[in-house]
Amino acid sequence: MRKEALVSSVFSALLVPERLEELLYVIDDETWTLFQTAYKEEFISLSGRLPDNFMLLKELCYLVQEPNSYEQIVYMTGEIKVLFAELISGGFLHRRQYYNELHTYALAAVNLYGVIAKTDFVEIYNLQNEQQTSIDEVCAVLPRYIEVGAPYCFWKDYIQFLQPIAKCWQTQYNKKKSRQRLGKRTNFFVLVVLSFFSANKVLFANSLLCCVILVRKGGEK
Repeated sequence: MRKEALVSSVFSALLVPERLEELLYVIDDETWTLFQTAYKEEFISLSGRLPDNFMLLKELCYLVQEPNSYEQIVYMTGEIKVLFAELISGGFLHRRQYYNELHTYALAAVNLYGVIAKTDFVEIYNLQNEQQTSIDEVCAVLPRYIEVGAPYCFWKDYIQFLQPIAKCWQTQYNKKKSRQRLGKRTNFFVLVVLSFFSANKVLFANSLLCCVILVRKGGEK
């Protein structure tokens, strides 16, 4: 392919909305904040350590870093601003928040239980949120986070934590027996959650809610 044709092809690929959308779902929060600021401002000046995924956005030309400047000047081109505006008008911001919430719930659930049935995960989420989800939607949303290193995966009808302990839960997990055991192990679970999620209040809160709901369900059986 000749240079002119290659440049044209790359530029066209850059402006495919779905490419940018999928990338923005999974970038870290600091880079996401930087991207939104670059969209709103003419340029921004950075200092100190750059966000984790900044170089990815830079290499893909979604953000531009001014070369040979004393300060780290970053900006977004007009074409990318138009592209992002199209995503916003199509409801992207709501989808990103919603998908990230499902991902957060998955993190909380697998860190608390090791393995959780997809049906239980959906039931817990729907009990706590006005917007309802489904197994089909969970199976469509969460793989994008798995592909970039989320510490969980799908295993048959379950979502499991990617640690050796999960192998034990695979053979022991049974919905009815699990709910019966939860009442006895509630204090242990709370201690685990307190130590593991002390640095993340969102995961901590979601995990406790999961625990309380399943304990109540176990008592109803």
